[in-house]
Amino acid sequence: MPQAKISLILLNSKDKITLPHPHDTVATRFAALQQEIGVASDRWQVTGKPPATCHLPPVTLIGASKGQSAPLLEEAIRLGIRHFGENRVQEAQGKWPVLKAAHPEVRLHLIGPLQSNKAKEAVALFDVIQTIDREKIAEAIAVESDRWQVTREVRPPATCHLSPVTCFIQVNTGEEPQKGGVVPRDLEKLVRYCREQAKL
Repeated sequence: MPQAKISLILLNSKDKITLPHPHDTVATRFAALQQEIGVASDRWQVTGKPPATCHLPPVTLIGASKGQSAPLLEEAIRLGIRHFGENRVQEAQGKWPVLKAAHPEVRLHLIGPLQSNKAKEAVALFDVIQTIDREKIAEAIAVESDRWQVTREVRPPATCHLSPVTCFIQVNTGEEPQKGGVVPRDLEKLVRYCREQAKL
C-alpha cells in the first residue's frame, strides 16, 4: 500500500477558508471547500510563496469524521473524499473496519492523542498517526509496527494494512499547556529519536 502523501498550505490573513453552513449537504460543503482550497493555492503560487524553485504539491483534504455515522461517511467517500481523521482509537474501531474493507483506497488518520496502551490497535487500523509528541509513544508505535510486519500474513485484511504506519510529530508551537504536542525546544531531540532509534 502506498504511503499517504500530505501537504499543507499555510494561509496568511487574506487566505481564510470559510466553512459552509453546517446544515448544507455533504456534497455542497465538499464542493465549497474544494473551491476555497483552489483559490488559496492559486494565490499562494501567484505571490511567490513558496519560492519559485519549490514545487507546491496538491493539497490533501482530510475529513474529520469524529462522531459521524457510517452512512454519512459512505456518502463522503462516494463524493471522492479519500482521507479521514479520527480523534479516538476506540470510536474508529467501531465503524472503520467495515468501511475500509468496502473501500480499501481510503486512508485513515489518527488526529487525536494516542496513549501507549492503544498503540497496537492504532497500528492495526490507522494508515497515518499524526500526533506523536513523546518518545514513549514513538517507541510503542515502533514495537507494534515491527510486530505487524513479522505477522502480516495472518492479519485480517479487512481491518489492517500491510505496510508500516506513516507518522507525523505534533508540535505545540504556542507551548499552550492545554494542547498536545512536543514543545519546539524538544523537537530536535524527538525527531532524532524517531529516526535513529524508533526507525519510524
